[in-house]
Amino acid sequence: MFTSPAHPQLDSLICTECNITPSQLTCACSEKLCFGCIQVHIERIRREFELVHEKVGQRFIKVDDLKHRNNIPHVENVIQKWKTERMRIIDDIASNALKAVEERTKYFSGIPALKTDYDSMPQWEAQIGHEQLNQVIDLDQKLVKIVDPLTALPTLEQDDHTLEQQLKTQLSRLSLGENNIDLAAFAQPSMHDASPDITERIMKTNPIVIPCKNDEFHGAFACHDDELIFNTTDSQLKNSKLVFISNVNRTGISQEIPWPHNWIIVDIEYAIPLRSYLIATGRQNSKVYNFHPTTSQIDEWKDFNDRNLKRLCCTTEMVYLVFSTQDRQNFDDDNSDELIALNYTKEEQVFKTINQLVKIADAEIIDLSCSDQGQVAIAYRFNMKQQVAICLFDQQWSPARAIELKGYKDTNIWYTPRLTWSNQFDAFLVVEHKSGHLVVIDSNSKVKGETRIVSEAMTNDIRQLPVNVILSNNNWIGIRCEVSINIYQINKT
Repeated sequence: MFTSPAHPQLDSLICTECNITPSQLTCACSEKLCFGCIQVHIERIRREFELVHEKVGQRFIKVDDLKHRNNIPHVENVIQKWKTERMRIIDDIASNALKAVEERTKYFSGIPALKTDYDSMPQWEAQIGHEQLNQVIDLDQKLVKIVDPLTALPTLEQDDHTLEQQLKTQLSRLSLGENNIDLAAFAQPSMHDASPDITERIMKTNPIVIPCKNDEFHGAFACHDDELIFNTTDSQLKNSKLVFISNVNRTGISQEIPWPHNWIIVDIEYAIPLRSYLIATGRQNSKVYNFHPTTSQIDEWKDFNDRNLKRLCCTTEMVYLVFSTQDRQNFDDDNSDELIALNYTKEEQVFKTINQLVKIADAEIIDLSCSDQGQVAIAYRFNMKQQVAICLFDQQWSPARAIELKGYKDTNIWYTPRLTWSNQFDAFLVVEHKSGHLVVIDSNSKVKGETRIVSEAMTNDIRQLPVNVILSNNNWIGIRCEVSINIYQINKT
């Protein structure tokens, strides 16, 4: 007969007769009991059910706890990120190594034809003249054009040792830990300024304030020495004008130039080789114009037809431009932002998509800045535009570790952060709109300092928050807000 170790008191209630002689009432478990005992038997089954049911409930609680502790979606994301980062590093190293091979292969491919010509020259001995002399001189010059560049190139490594070392170096950067900037922490008044030799040299009191009007948060302005140029838009009259100030220390003397074109200005940069300012326009009909500060003349520099130009950046060698295939109103759609670099003869030297650069499908470029040494910093947003990061690239377009800005929840803020390169600080300066902070990132992708560039009181007024940043080699920094441009002096020591 079935007995329950958990309820022996119920088992003791089964009558002697049922224990000795099976009765006519049969339970589903094949027990045969009298009417009175069958009730006891049923109660025993009910209590056993409750006991087991409670155990099952406790096991589900334990399963939920184990599920929470294991956090499989998070771990999968970590693994995928780990895999993606390392695959990208390996792909970049292999790609650069193969480019070196291809470069040498291109030179060597012309050798067989030249060698054939050389081997046929002994046949000329009986008829050597000016023609033959010119041919051998021409052959020598062709060889020089191949041999000299090849000689200047380092000899290719014959094993994988160098590749392994590059991989170890890149992986060591990943192992240094998180390289993030927490915007929530920036918003706290107690956040202290770091790297006093950089950020504390900025004199944040009594800035020069130049009124301006909102240009739809493009924040287009530029400087050279003490010159300043910016655009301002009258939203009621729907017209724009350029304001040129030849010396920011004498802001009362300025020149207003009506903007003669329909296209909205999205960015302005000073181009040293041209000794003028390049002005980028967007909105499906992109052109770059040239503003000559000495004559105030505006002429077209290059037409990009129906492409959508977003940003430009100038170095002494190149003009970098960012294009989007999406209209600003459709920023939630997948973007295919493109970056190209032109030399000053307007020949395309580089073409990259943001997906190629950061290996993220939904990434969109916010801004870029470039050093004269060929390093490029790109600010971009991704994962449905709720995450923002900054990544530095070397001349071979190999990326350093990306710096992620934590705390983004507003997908409409497409215009922040903004970047500029500082030869003076040998670093990139970053302004972030939400927190009102300026961040210093060195050429090794390390955060070297930060400071609140606007006062705490001003952060409560969105019109006073920074939209863009420029830096003059005459020791001042410019911050463009929605309603003003603020010029801050920088102590030389």
